[in-house]
Amino acid sequence: MMKKECGFTLIELILTLVLTALLASIVVEIIAGPIKSYFWINQQAVRVETAEQTIDMIAKELRQALPQTVKIENEDSARTLSFQKILYKGLVILPAGANNEYAIVGSFPEQIEIDKAYWLIFPLSSSEPMHAYKVNIKNEQSGMLTFNESIHQNSVQPVPFYLLSEPIHYTFSQQLHLLQRRQENDEALVANQVQNCQFQMFEENTNQGVLVSFSVGGPKEKLVKFNAPIMLEHIL
Repeated sequence: MMKKECGFTLIELILTLVLTALLASIVVEIIAGPIKSYFWINQQAVRVETAEQTIDMIAKELRQALPQTVKIENEDSARTLSFQKILYKGLVILPAGANNEYAIVGSFPEQIEIDKAYWLIFPLSSSEPMHAYKVNIKNEQSGMLTFNESIHQNSVQPVPFYLLSEPIHYTFSQQLHLLQRRQENDEALVANQVQNCQFQMFEENTNQGVLVSFSVGGPKEKLVKFNAPIMLEHIL
């Protein structure tokens, strides 16, 4: 007499497949959890490092800025911090009738380029304390300045001046969550996934400073906040 062979029914097969799929999904979640955490922590560490480098860059440049050139514009969709750095402090001889070409005392350092346009101000001028002149460096060895406009200064004594950089702009886009550095129409990305960036002027005793604050992280992630009060150098 032949024995009747027994097998799995269709219902048993379906239940087995469902249970296997559930167990597999649980195992995948258990394994994927630490992996996701590792990549998130690594990504967040990169953001934090980039943000710290950004603050260091802004602080370094602001400490070289002429305080009178620092400007902040806060709009609904954008924030902008603008300033000009002091590249050189020197003395220039301004005799009357010099045809817009004047000699400085000494010579320019190597980082000052010949034939490049710069901004110049006379910090101690009582008549035009904040007027900036556009000048060109004519000759590095003799230290000649060529003014692009007529100046209303003359003196028998050397007059102090500051040579300034082109305006530098740090701009935050609320829509794109980007903080960028712009100078002479060039743009350099210094941080991404930035949230709630603010620039604010403040005073401490008799000195001025700029408070830079922002957060980094994705829109659905825990944000890391940064607040950096940066004091401006007191320059006459």
